[in-house]
Amino acid sequence: MGSPAGGGLHRPPGSQTAGSGPAHRRRHRAFLFGALLSYLIGRNMARPLQRLSAVMSAVSTENLAVELPARRPDEIGLLQDSFRAMLERLRRSESERERAVAQLIQSEKLASIGKIVAGVAHEVNNPLATISTCLYNLEQDSAAPNRNLDFIKQGTERIERIVRQLSDFSRTGSLEIQQHKSDLFFLRKCRVRPHGPEKEPGAAWG
Repeated sequence: MGSPAGGGLHRPPGSQTAGSGPAHRRRHRAFLFGALLSYLIGRNMARPLQRLSAVMSAVSTENLAVELPARRPDEIGLLQDSFRAMLERLRRSESERERAVAQLIQSEKLASIGKIVAGVAHEVNNPLATISTCLYNLEQDSAAPNRNLDFIKQGTERIERIVRQLSDFSRTGSLEIQQHKSDLFFLRKCRVRPHGPEKEPGAAWG
C-alpha cells in the first residue's frame, strides 16, 4: 500500500493533535480560574492589610487618635481586634501619664506659692503686733474716740484676716478671701481691757 502524496502522514478522520482535546481545555480553564481566584483573594486581603499597616505606622509616630477600619468577619478582623485592644491600652496609658504630669506641675506650683505666702505672712505679722499695741496706747491717751482710729482698726483687722488666710493657703493650697468674725488679738484685748496698763509697742498680751 502506497503512502499519500507528498510523503505526509495520514490521520484518521476525527483524530486531534496532542494538547488540543477536551482534557487540555479543562486543564486550561482550571488554571485560569485558579489564577483569577488567587488574584481576587490576594487583592481582597492585601488592601485591608495595607490599611491596617498604615494605622500601625501612624501609631508608631504617637498618633493615638487614628481610627481603625471597619472590622472584617475573617482572620484579618481578629488581627484588627487585637490591635484595637492594644491601641485602647496605649490611649489609657497616655491619658494617665498626662494627668500625672499635670498633677506634678500643679503640686510644684502650689509648693512654690506656699513658700512665698509663708514668707509674706511671717514678714507682715511682726509689724502687725507693733501697730496693734500702738493703737491701744493711743486710745488710752485720747480723751474721746477718734474717727481715724476706727479706720486704722478696720484696715488692720482686714490685713490680719488676709494674712491668716494666706497662712492657711500655704498649708492647704486653697485660698478664699472672706470676712472673719474674729478681730485682731491686740484689738480684742484693747476692748476688754480699756483701762489696762500701757504696753510697749510689739509686746504680747498675757
